[in-house]
Amino acid sequence: MSIIYLFTLMTGKRGMCHSLCWMAPFMVIGETIADALHIPRFRLKAKPENCVSCGKCSKICPMGLNIAEMVKSGNADSKECINCLECVDGCPKKAIEFGISRKR
Repeated sequence: MSIIYLFTLMTGKRGMCHSLCWMAPFMVIGETIADALHIPRFRLKAKPENCVSCGKCSKICPMGLNIAEMVKSGNADSKECINCLECVDGCPKKAIEFGISRKR
């Protein structure tokens, strides 16, 4: 248990995800292939005009992504996103949607 705790302290937030998660490479490879072949896949869609910069989406993201900044830029699609939809549920102004689409 001490080794895991020390590892987490040394690598920071999401250190285990970046270093030890066996699923992460498959998610990234699958998304990259889908984008390269223009295959529709599950994506978050930003509506920057609805965003009021409250930051709730970024606070509740389990991956620690800066969702608010991504929404403001109009692109909520990230390879590090695990598509848990916490940001969608937590946004009071519905500035984040989800659906299946191709890469723009």
